[in-house]
Amino acid sequence: MRPLFNFEQFSLIETANSSFSSEIDAVFESLAAAVGNPVKYTKIKNNAKKYQKALVTKALADVEYEKKRKGSLEPKQKEVLAAATKAKKQAMDDLASAVSQRMDDLATTEPLKNVAKLAKTKAKISAAETSLKSADKAETAELKSKISKMKTASSNIEQELKKAEKKTDAKEEAKPSNEDKIAKLEKDIDDYEINIQAEMEMLLKDEAKLEKAKKDQKVSTDPESYNSKIIQIQRSMEESKDDIQEMKDAQKKLKAELKKLNV
Repeated sequence: MRPLFNFEQFSLIETANSSFSSEIDAVFESLAAAVGNPVKYTKIKNNAKKYQKALVTKALADVEYEKKRKGSLEPKQKEVLAAATKAKKQAMDDLASAVSQRMDDLATTEPLKNVAKLAKTKAKISAAETSLKSADKAETAELKSKISKMKTASSNIEQELKKAEKKTDAKEEAKPSNEDKIAKLEKDIDDYEINIQAEMEMLLKDEAKLEKAKKDQKVSTDPESYNSKIIQIQRSMEESKDDIQEMKDAQKKLKAELKKLNV
């Protein structure tokens, strides 16, 4: 049985991920002032990239399935292909759902909710545009229509966030003093540190949970029943690691800004 994705499809996924990552970084950078919560903002951005990757991977699984299904496969091969595609799509659905919920949980204010909504919409556009590269004529028209509607929705959300940013700027017409800038940077740096430490504590707890789950699995009469729990813990650990790195990177930038002001 050939792999579900060939080199061309892997290249499409990597290209889409790289392009989305650059776009979302730029968009989030431009709207940061309108949000006011750098820690949750960073976490939402990080999860948006995971959400996009899951959607793109699922979209291409569908595209590849249709291509191979229409090829010269034996009935048994088609059956195996269908099962493999269904499993991959279900895994990506589960991942996208979990990440989407995490983004919603992080979006505790109206600006953050709009940012999460914007990120999800752009992720869906990325997945649809990736599918478009491998779609047939019948699928192309439908995909283009969906992309057009999503781009309009995305643009509307961005405009709302920019309006909020202008209101924020209007309230802060007086330029902050050097001391005010330093105070804000120090607070944001401290907030990142608190959240980094909290995430590291969560990671340590998950590591202990994983170790216990694996030990229990070894002596269990039904070891397969532990698979889902182990996968869930491992996923939580990966999320913590990614969030920690994203927050450290953001904190590093703030420290560099603070250093310049203190010179």
